[in-house]
Order: sequence, then C-alpha cells, then structure tokens
Amino acid sequence: MALSSLRARLKSEFAVPYVVAAVSLAALIPLSFIYHPVGYIRLVTEDNLGEFGTAICHLIAAIMLLVSATKPVPRSARIIWIALACVAVFIAGEEISWGKRLFELTVPEGLEAINTQRDLTIHNIESVRRIGAPAEILSRVILFWSVVSLAAALFFAATFSAWLARGVPFIPPALIPMFLTVPLFSLSEVPGNSLEIGELLFAVSVLMWSFENARRHWMVDREGPGAMLRGGLVLIAIPLALTIGATAAFHLEHQLRNRLNFYAAVIYPKREMFAQAQEVYRYIFANPIYVAADTRLSYATMLIANGAVCDGLEQLARTVGSIERDIGANGASASDLRRLASAYTQMGKDDLARETFDRAIELDRRGLAAPTDPNGLTPTLMSMSQSFRAKGDLDEALASAEEARRRAAYASERVGVGSLDRVVETAHS
Repeated sequence: MALSSLRARLKSEFAVPYVVAAVSLAALIPLSFIYHPVGYIRLVTEDNLGEFGTAICHLIAAIMLLVSATKPVPRSARIIWIALACVAVFIAGEEISWGKRLFELTVPEGLEAINTQRDLTIHNIESVRRIGAPAEILSRVILFWSVVSLAAALFFAATFSAWLARGVPFIPPALIPMFLTVPLFSLSEVPGNSLEIGELLFAVSVLMWSFENARRHWMVDREGPGAMLRGGLVLIAIPLALTIGATAAFHLEHQLRNRLNFYAAVIYPKREMFAQAQEVYRYIFANPIYVAADTRLSYATMLIANGAVCDGLEQLARTVGSIERDIGANGASASDLRRLASAYTQMGKDDLARETFDRAIELDRRGLAAPTDPNGLTPTLMSMSQSFRAKGDLDEALASAEEARRRAAYASERVGVGSLDRVVETAHS
C-alpha cells in the first residue's frame, strides 16, 4: 500500500525531469573531471562558474519562495518560506563574500582578525570553521532529512501533502535523488568529488525544491505536462545565462590561475591522472596570464613522475636558467632560492641544492632578526618551514611551523589558522 501510494505520488510530481537532472549531473561532473579538466576547474574556482552559479541559484530560489509566501497559503507556510528565503539569501551572500572581492569592499578589522581567509564572511570565522566544512555538514543533514522525508511519504501518505501545504520542508520523493548528489560529491571518493561541487549541487537542489514547491501550491498547470516542461527549461536557462554573464563580467584571473596550477601540480598527479595534468599545463602555457612562479618547476616534476625524465630534465634546465636570470635582475628572495634549490635536487645536484636551501633559510633568519613588520613574522616562519622540509630537515621544519602557528594564535598577526594547521600537519607527516 505504501509503495503504491509512493508510485502514484511520483507520477504526479514532475518526477522524470528531476530524476533525469540528478542522474545527468552525477554523470557529467566526473566526466568533466576526466575529459574536460579546465572546464571542471572553472566549476570549483572562487569567483567563477561554480561559485556564481551557487549564489544565483540560491537567489532565484529565495525569490520563488517569497513569491510563494504572497499567495493564499496557510500562515505557517508563509512564515517558514520567508525564513527559508532569508537563509537562501544569506548563503548566496556568503558564497560570494558579500561582494567583497567583486566590489573591493573593506573587511572590518575585527572580522579580519578572526577570519581564516580575511574575508567578509561568517562561515570562515575560525571558531565556526572548527565545527566543520559547510558542505560536509549539509551532506549529513541531507542524508538524515531524505530518510525522514521518504519515511513520511511512505507511511503517512494521507497527510504528507497536508504537511507540505503547511510549509513543512520535506523533500518530495521525486527530488530526493537530486539532493543525494550533494553527499555523493562532498563525502565520497567519486571522480570530481569536491566541497565546492557539493555546494553547487545543493544550490541547484534548493532551486528545484523551490520550483516544485511553487508548482505544487500555486502555479497553474492547466496546460498539462508541456507547460511545466517549458517552465523547467526556463528554470535552467535563467540561472545558466546569469551565471555565464556574471563570470564574464566579474571573474578574477588570479583565482583561476591559482586553482589551475593547484590541480595541475597536486590534484591530478596525486591521482596519477597525468594526461589531465598535462592538458591543464598546456592550457596554462597557452595563456601566459595563468603561469605562476612555481608553474614550470611543478611541470618538470610532473613530467619526471610520469616517466618523461628527459623532457622533465630539459624543463628543469630552462627553469633554473629563468630563476637565475630573475635573481640576477631583481635580487634573491627566499622563495626564489627555494625553487632553485628544489630544481637542483631533482637534477641530482645535491650539494648545490643544500647550499641554496641554506641561503634561503639564512635570508629568512635575517628577516626574523630585523623584520620590516614586527607583526608579520608568521609568513617568514612558514617560508623557513617549507625550506627545511624541502631540504630534508624535518625537525627544524616542524619547529618553524609550530612557531608560525603560535605567533599567529597569540600575537597580532592575521594569518589563517587553517592554513597554518596544514603546514604543521605537513611537517609532522
């Protein structure tokens, strides 16, 4: 009886398009991670397709909820939908840091001091971050609420629609597959898993829920399934167009540069996906604006790890020449010397590498002894930790990392504790 009522409900709930959307996204994201890595990276980069898409979907969902609240519905539903709309607006604002980077807003000093990313956000405050990543928390809530919603639809079928009409935010059975894509990409190890992807899929799920809520309670459906299908296509077209427009107008190149280099140097090689890493590097070198200080060294490292030793050594030789020319023209910095020493290490020039690492460490020690900014010693200590670790002196690396974290925690430095924790964990490992 319960299953037959569920089947009847699914037939009346616009179920096929929702399920097709869930299955399509669950397939397309891993495929893009494998076969179109640059496009995938744009989805997970701040101030780019994924982040703007997340914010826009939440804003459109909020508008639909507010419109629904103006219709002749029970008072409880009106209150709940207005509250949910406010939450959606808050999430959209947090996603784009309330326009801080887009409009060059100033972060209040008190907030900047406790924010791990020096951002105009609540969810990056140190004490809030310790609770857990928002996408991971949402994923666990979604898993729980999906079970509750499905149980309510199965065993209380007679009153399920009445609860929805009163504003109880159950997930309709037809939308449960869409919501389950959030934990799929936030908590599992499927190709393309990412907290940013989880946040985007949650925004799409909320948008679909708001559309289904409006359809169920006040949208006129006298023209049959065709009219609702057209409405669904509009629901896809509007956020997609706005996302592309916002990305074209407001994307920040340095954010994409950092993420491209990170995936090419770390994420893809870690999974032994060297073909994808090379594709990203080709894109970077074809667009010099995305070439970072470490790009050529990381590319050489990836080539050697992939077995292309001759090509890697040739790239290392070019990298060494480029760094030496920069040092000759602009003087040596600790980061330049550390890159140079790392290149020497991979070329088998161990004595020269140790000597160059020592020069980098000595520069940082001079910075500690006579700092230009007495309250800015943490980055120097982090730099020293990286040099010691690359040199192989793990005890000194750990000591410098711990000192960096101590200074950030107890002095007046505004350096993200989360990033320092990663430095200490890396030194421990």
